[in-house]
Amino acid sequence: MAMNKNRLAVATSNEVVELKNRPELAKSYPNKKDVYDGIFIPTVRYNTSNLALHDMEYVNNQLIAVNTAFSCLSVIDKEHSFTPFWQPPFISELAAQDRCHLNGLAVEDNKIKYVIALGNTNSRQGWRDKKMSGGILMEYPTGKIILDGLAMPHSPTYLQRKIISAQFCQRRIDLCKPQKRNL
Repeated sequence: MAMNKNRLAVATSNEVVELKNRPELAKSYPNKKDVYDGIFIPTVRYNTSNLALHDMEYVNNQLIAVNTAFSCLSVIDKEHSFTPFWQPPFISELAAQDRCHLNGLAVEDNKIKYVIALGNTNSRQGWRDKKMSGGILMEYPTGKIILDGLAMPHSPTYLQRKIISAQFCQRRIDLCKPQKRNL
């Protein structure tokens, strides 16, 4: 999911649905007048096919999605099912092979700062062999690996110059100061 002011985007297995908050409709919601202060109404559906979309964020008013199937960051819009604009430097081609299980991005001040993947591999689902310890944190846009050895990292958040991310295999949340390479 991604949220920006009065817009909400939700990824499903084959589409992204964008909803708009309509507070003027919420006040008169049937059977519960003056209870709700907002109601999100579906306004757009983007047919994406199965991209295994993970994190999404609105960046500069564009909907950016982590496209796990194609190991890239993509723009979701009405022109194409997805428009790739970045992939890790170790990925050699755009292919629906989930080569590194790219799955998260962290944004600060409306700019992508970091991305997370389960491995720095370049073969079809090559990350699976080391999913317990092959996770990486990369700077964007350089793709420089600044932290490795992570256990299935997901859902990074950049907050006060630190990255918070979940390591699902170890059932923990970690705090990282990327410039110091410590966890």
